[in-house]
Amino acid sequence: MAGCGAGERADSRAPLLPRQAAGRRLRVMIEALLHAGNVAFTAALAVMLLVAAVEGVGAVLGASVSEHLQSLLPNTDLDANLELDATEAIVTPFAKALAWLRVGQVPVLMLLVAFLTIFGLGGLLLQRLALGALGGYLPPAIAVPVVLAGSLPALRAVGGVIARVVPMDETDAVTVDSFIGSVATITLGTARHGEPAEAKLRDVHGHTHYVMVEPDDPQASFSAPEEVLIIRRLNNRFAVIDFAGEMIEDST
Repeated sequence: MAGCGAGERADSRAPLLPRQAAGRRLRVMIEALLHAGNVAFTAALAVMLLVAAVEGVGAVLGASVSEHLQSLLPNTDLDANLELDATEAIVTPFAKALAWLRVGQVPVLMLLVAFLTIFGLGGLLLQRLALGALGGYLPPAIAVPVVLAGSLPALRAVGGVIARVVPMDETDAVTVDSFIGSVATITLGTARHGEPAEAKLRDVHGHTHYVMVEPDDPQASFSAPEEVLIIRRLNNRFAVIDFAGEMIEDST
């Protein structure tokens, strides 16, 4: 019996097999990622992967999530805003903040992925350092604001690098005002006067853009998949008319 007990103790001290050791490391890593102090940063990285996957699927289906997000944001071209009339020349603090973060210089989806990556990895690194120095993770109420405050300047710096490394091709660059005269297709919602809906169009280079449109005629309304003609810009949306009706009038 003594020999049996000694054998069991010897077995318990035996080194783990490679597969067992890998399984234990994986469990420890998952527990760390799902710890209350790390869950916000883990979630950011998970969302980053989800966004990348959705954009990949959208690219295959011919729809750009980045263009859609860009159309929902206010105009961040401060110089262009100054050229608008007095009723449209208001540059909000939110628009200024977006411009500071390079929105407009770099595709918004690329900035979103960069931010989620910086925030997620930065938070996990901070908590790893805290664990080594303090013996425990920082509370989320402390860790999240600290990492967020550091992530925004880092995002601006990364955005500047991206803008230089992946510059816009001037031959493919288009201005928002160049959409005037284009035919767009309503894709989501019903456009009524004062109630814009989403529409998509293709520029002269074949790139798809998503914009918000509303009828120029207060009595008109347009629903998917009707085609409309963009006739003028209304700050962050466009006034449109019935493209089919315009074609009929031109033919007569």
